[in-house]
Amino acid sequence: MATSFVCYFGLLPVYPSIARDLGVGADSLGAIVAAGQVLAAALQVPVGLAADRFGRRPFMVLGLCLLVATQLLRWQSYNLSLFTIAQCGIGLCLPMLLSGSSAAVADAYARVAGRAQALGILFAFGNVGQVAGYIVTGAGEAAFNWRQPSLPFVLLPLALMPFAVRLPEPAQDRRRASARDELRLTLRFILSPGPASLLAIAALVLSAGVCATYLLPFANRSRGVSSATTSVLLLPYIAGAVLGAPVVGRVADRVGAYRPFMAMIVLGGAATAAFALLGPSPAAIVGCYVVIGATIGAGLSLASVQILQLAGRAGAGSGAALGGLRVGQNLGPALDRRSAA
Repeated sequence: MATSFVCYFGLLPVYPSIARDLGVGADSLGAIVAAGQVLAAALQVPVGLAADRFGRRPFMVLGLCLLVATQLLRWQSYNLSLFTIAQCGIGLCLPMLLSGSSAAVADAYARVAGRAQALGILFAFGNVGQVAGYIVTGAGEAAFNWRQPSLPFVLLPLALMPFAVRLPEPAQDRRRASARDELRLTLRFILSPGPASLLAIAALVLSAGVCATYLLPFANRSRGVSSATTSVLLLPYIAGAVLGAPVVGRVADRVGAYRPFMAMIVLGGAATAAFALLGPSPAAIVGCYVVIGATIGAGLSLASVQILQLAGRAGAGSGAALGGLRVGQNLGPALDRRSAA
């Protein structure tokens, strides 16, 4: 997960440079970035269903191969068309990598305590990947252009390939139905009140964070703030997510997911409102970003635990259930980038 997040989100501090280099505005770049998220959202449930049927390993391997190809395309993106293809390619591989990693962790903790904390740690490592991407691209913009980091980023999925090939496949204790029946069951499950509410919450929670992070580089660039400084200002957001997800997950394993989930939503809403009212001052960014990051990191892991519990009662597969939740995770950023732009 960390590798996919490095490759997908690492360019955020240099979005203004990309827009200028490719000759597009913030709105057009937002549409291109959103296209990858929409593609990922459209594939989440089908990939989750297929991973439940055929196993996690094939999709992890295929996702890593696609990630290598998209980074090579981004390295050569000297026109808007290639950059768009690269972004859509990353959107294509995200469901495969996320489905494999999150479903594998969920399966491993299906019968033992600590599932919320384990998923929180998984999401935290994804945020660590964002940190690495921010630092490399933001702080290094003075030394190299935005395309050049994509070449060394190719080494990350290549290094993970041997581990993906040996990913253990847990035994499936569900009765396997036909593909059509599985799809019907999954769609009925996702559209039922509980899972649909979690999907909407995931979309709204991520929208708040994306709105705060996507516009910051453009706002800072208009005020003469460098990409390196912008990457530093984004770190509190990541720090909150890295720390919040496993800590709140540990609490949820003891007291249940509902109360910590509601508490984080309230705190995140308050921090988002404060960010809007206080403006982009450094003090406001640091304080609000820590809370918003913790809300997103913990909120997504707790939503995952809750939808897995509901899926177990309904007889749905863990990969398909998490895929349904990730539809909201992808659509939230996609819609919010369009509205923010």
